[in-house]
Amino acid sequence: LLIIQISAGMTISYMLSDYMVDDTADPVARFAVFRYYGTFTKTLLTMFEVLFANWAPACRVLIDNVSEWYSLVFIVYRCFVGFAVLNVVNAVFVQSTMKVAQADEEVIAREKRRTQETYQKRV
Repeated sequence: LLIIQISAGMTISYMLSDYMVDDTADPVARFAVFRYYGTFTKTLLTMFEVLFANWAPACRVLIDNVSEWYSLVFIVYRCFVGFAVLNVVNAVFVQSTMKVAQADEEVIAREKRRTQETYQKRV
């Protein structure tokens, strides 16, 4: 997950590097973009915010100041990484539930009784 976030952050930061050094662009807008994507650590923090917290401000600063196409980038990123995280959490939940179910003595005793009853019916 960290590698995906670093890769996505570096890609977005690289795509924005020309805008941040463009002297013809509004300095206030350039600073707003720099505030979210200006350095590696700022970009990494922004990518964590996008995934786990409020993603709208980080997206809105790019839509308002750079290009509306960044909305598509964020939607794809949120869907891809969000579903990946959701699947991992779901897998961990199912695995821990299965361990608890297998270790549960009542379930084991009930299954043993069913097996014995099935065996007695056959005989």
